[in-house]
Amino acid sequence: MGTVIVSAPTTVAVPPPKELSGHLRALLTMVLWGQMVPGFVVLLAVWDPFALSAARYVIAAPIMVGALWIARGLELPRRDEVGRLAVLGLVGMGGLITCYTYGLAHSDPVVAIIVQSAAPLTYTAVATLAYREPVPTGLGSTLLLVIPGGLLLAAPALAGTAATPRGGEVLLIAGSVCWAWYSLQCRRWLPHYEEFRLTTWTIVAATPFLVALFFLLWSAGLTAPPDRPPPMQLNALLLWLTVSSSCVGIVLWHGSVRRLGVATAGLYFNVAPLVAMAISAALGYVPTLLQLAGGALVLSGVGQLHARRWWAARRRERTAHRLDHPRGPLP
Repeated sequence: MGTVIVSAPTTVAVPPPKELSGHLRALLTMVLWGQMVPGFVVLLAVWDPFALSAARYVIAAPIMVGALWIARGLELPRRDEVGRLAVLGLVGMGGLITCYTYGLAHSDPVVAIIVQSAAPLTYTAVATLAYREPVPTGLGSTLLLVIPGGLLLAAPALAGTAATPRGGEVLLIAGSVCWAWYSLQCRRWLPHYEEFRLTTWTIVAATPFLVALFFLLWSAGLTAPPDRPPPMQLNALLLWLTVSSSCVGIVLWHGSVRRLGVATAGLYFNVAPLVAMAISAALGYVPTLLQLAGGALVLSGVGQLHARRWWAARRRERTAHRLDHPRGPLP
């Protein structure tokens, strides 16, 4: 009776499904957040920034509660979780919005762009220094590509303008720290909350703070609602940006952080300006060669991160195959 030789099936090394899902969530998050840039340019012609921020969360909170109720039942937080949710909403979402709105209003545009392009460094610093998260493989080379790429995407605003810091740039960094802290602390304080529920109750927690801040600034003459009811098309745009970016986008962000860690998910932040440029190009804006080069650098940075991880998975597969089949070649 002859010997039957059964060859092992050919396999292809791929990232673990959980990790791949995290990257897809991060990418889609930045697509949704990138559309806010051209969208807000339109809305801010009618809305004051603080009024717009409060309005977004006033709209988002009941939408998220209603969607959660329909999908899973209301799932009210326990009494001992209310305080943590209040801090997460206040410091995370409220801190981010307040710091960014004030920071942009009191920053040199050039320095503000540089600070925002370097946001992945802030996320990495918070994750590794404050939370002792391991540095992701390939992070350094990715940062060397995505940060210059983000600067080149903003080339028209940078060209021919001197950078003179005005103090608000510190608030922009503080806003990034608030969001990084929120993204990491959510998983430590509320590990049993899945992304949908976590997003819902932190939005609900942030809304009273943002509304109170708006009324405080309104009484001081520093902000105001629109002078007249916005036209229907602007109301539709506000509703779309709220649902897609503030609701769905934050749910996806929590999913990516849970699977990848905030340092890796934060690398995608410079994809958002690339999305904004693509939308602007579709509306008639012609990107410059520098912006196209910046987009290529950002995509190369993210792409080489995936390539390095694929190669690491391939090496692990080869090692496992040699241990399981010491005499058989890897297909």
